[in-house]
Amino acid sequence: MTKQTGHQIKTIGLSTLALILGCLQGFSQDVFAHAEHDKARFLAPQGKDQGDCSNRFRPCATLSYALAQVNKGDSILLAAGSYQLNDDTTLTDLLSTTVPVKAGYSQLDQYRQQDPVTNPTYLLGVPAEFADVLSRAGFTVIRDQQYTHEVAPTLAGKQQSAITSATCSGGMAGEYPCDNVDLVAHLPLSAFASPSAANDIWGHVDLNTGIEYALIGLRNGTSVVSLQDPNNPVVVGSVSGDNTVWRDIKVYQYYDAEQLRWMAYAYVTADSASDGLVTIDLNNLPDSIELVDRNTHFASAHNVYISNVDYSTNSPLNPDPAQLIIAGANQFRGAHYSFSLATPSAPTVGFTPGTTTANDYSHDVSSVLITDSRAQQCPANDNGCSVLLDFNESTFNLWDMTAPEAHSKLSSTTYNQAEYVHSGWWSEDKHYIFVHDELDESRRGLNTTLRIFDISDLQDPELVSIWTGPTAAIDHNGFVRGNKYYMSNYERGLTILDISQPSNPLEAGFFDTFPTRTSNNFNGAWGVYPYLPSGLILISDINRGLFVLRDNTLTEQSQVGFRDANIIADEGAQITLQVQRQGDASGAASVKFDVLHGATDDADMTFSSGELSWAAATAAIKPLQSTSTMTASQNRKKLFRALKHAPRHTISSQKSATSHYRRRASAICGRIHPNANYLV
Repeated sequence: MTKQTGHQIKTIGLSTLALILGCLQGFSQDVFAHAEHDKARFLAPQGKDQGDCSNRFRPCATLSYALAQVNKGDSILLAAGSYQLNDDTTLTDLLSTTVPVKAGYSQLDQYRQQDPVTNPTYLLGVPAEFADVLSRAGFTVIRDQQYTHEVAPTLAGKQQSAITSATCSGGMAGEYPCDNVDLVAHLPLSAFASPSAANDIWGHVDLNTGIEYALIGLRNGTSVVSLQDPNNPVVVGSVSGDNTVWRDIKVYQYYDAEQLRWMAYAYVTADSASDGLVTIDLNNLPDSIELVDRNTHFASAHNVYISNVDYSTNSPLNPDPAQLIIAGANQFRGAHYSFSLATPSAPTVGFTPGTTTANDYSHDVSSVLITDSRAQQCPANDNGCSVLLDFNESTFNLWDMTAPEAHSKLSSTTYNQAEYVHSGWWSEDKHYIFVHDELDESRRGLNTTLRIFDISDLQDPELVSIWTGPTAAIDHNGFVRGNKYYMSNYERGLTILDISQPSNPLEAGFFDTFPTRTSNNFNGAWGVYPYLPSGLILISDINRGLFVLRDNTLTEQSQVGFRDANIIADEGAQITLQVQRQGDASGAASVKFDVLHGATDDADMTFSSGELSWAAATAAIKPLQSTSTMTASQNRKKLFRALKHAPRHTISSQKSATSHYRRRASAICGRIHPNANYLV
């Protein structure tokens, strides 16, 4: 890239052109998220690469340096001059929207007003098909046929064309580097309602039909995609919203005894926007979706989370009610607060914090129910201690939220080289937290770094391990399923870790959704959802849209799951669930299980939680038994739907140790009329 002032041309370097365009609607200044948000970074030919580039009187010189200082939503402002576009990696960054880059500024007025006419910022070597979008960012575009022919002919196709399924073989699945993960399907951004980027992802299985869906956040709204045929995903519908970098999505599904069916709603938040809490009706699937409401108790929020649900079915756990938690809203200085889901179609405000400061900002949250002796550390612990994990940029905090109306802090923890404590999740044995820092790679020069904390003491979490990846890609979000950790790893795509020993995580597989390069910039995989009953993995890629993947890290290990997909029993009959072990059975294994009420309660069915164990070299089927206690006057049968794939738990085969990981049985019980021909 070159910078020209008069007859002087300054070489900035190819990495300097790692520009990420946003604000493509015009030249107005956007407002962005996070507690340390709305920061502009300033560049000038005579600048120096020092500090964080946020001082307009001391601008930096190169974009590569400036990009190492930014967070998502910050902007980069370029003074007038000439810049040369030389390769498709640079062009990829120019077309991204996560860190807006705006041209057409002047040092004379300290970058206060964007005026591309008065302060022309020339961009040379732009392929014709990208000229318009770059012009709207403030560049004066000079086309270059040589660049078009030599570098860019396939870039648009790579980002926008749907790619058919591909098996991971020899380290590649089509054009995508991989290990132990297959490409099932890909829907590019062009398949949606004209977004310029994607953001977060969640999944949903309709328990009335068994059909699975992906819910993907986009810069201009939210789309629901049917995976009835996983190889051919179909967009069912979209709900539009304000143009923004950030969206977050969660789903709540519950059984309606009056309608004799499962009901489901999606909840969407958008940061740096005015959408409020968006509620989407999913009950007309597979045909359509419908916007229910935009609750304006807040205008924008960074994240939405639902506690006390099973994340495969998005249905409530026993016995406490689910809470919808809002993080990073433009209320209460961003401190977390809650909504009740007593009426799922119209959530109402629940817990709100008292006096707050900027230090109370919550960026992301998750939660875990503690039922062992640690629950004594929480005052109201009749059914255990519901612990909120609150990631708030400089620390992660543990809160007792057992009483929905009053949350109390249990501990606050930070660590060496903390730059932006972003998000995290918990192990299924509930003794460890996996913590993501979104800026330590770029600001500390680290490779991907994931920190693991022991929470044996809720009041004093202890760092026990650090996993370091093979590249500089930023770790973003992650989720535990069984003994696997599924992490969205930005420019490296999906990374899967084996956490059979949390103090010593091992990489088990990966799938690079952004094969252009692997660096510490904000491109590639934003979100991951690993909980679909089928076992399919969903990835939302900022630049390339939706990926549906198959995890093959499970095939050479021991797996535990239900033998039968469906069991029907009359009133008073004993139900026996057959749990089988498959795959490598050379090592001993044990699995703890819970059974969800689903559409029933204790008056309908009697179940108990427990643990199943297998000795080394054994794979005998283990029974779980229960009795249907429905009264004859109800004149109904019981349908037990075990969701055969959902409860499958993978265990690393270890001859010298037994794996103890909690796996919810995810069993769904429902009521149907006699001889009904559908599942609930």
